[in-house]
Amino acid sequence: MRRECAAAARLVLHRDARWLVLPTGHPVDCSRHKLLRRLLLTLAAAHRARPGEPLSWPALATAGWPDERILPRAARNRIHVALSRLRRLGLGPWLVHVPDGWMLSPTLDIELSEALAS
Repeated sequence: MRRECAAAARLVLHRDARWLVLPTGHPVDCSRHKLLRRLLLTLAAAHRARPGEPLSWPALATAGWPDERILPRAARNRIHVALSRLRRLGLGPWLVHVPDGWMLSPTLDIELSEALAS
């Protein structure tokens, strides 16, 4: 299980996930990564609706590849690769893996925004 950040942290997320500002203050451009944007928006919506409840592999597969039929093993691999990319972009400390799936840390405060703060 990944370690969660103990203190509350704020993630600023564009309403379409075109960019985000990590709790560290580092901005990340996601405008060219449609798949990552879909997954991030799905994780953020689940976090806001049900903090602390993970999204299952099938739910993430449906969010990431909505019009594709994917074998379960292939879906898990695709999700693993995509979530690894999100971790490398800087979300690692707040992207939590639990036995039932994945979620954004319950300690994370997500602010939706239209304009990147300067």
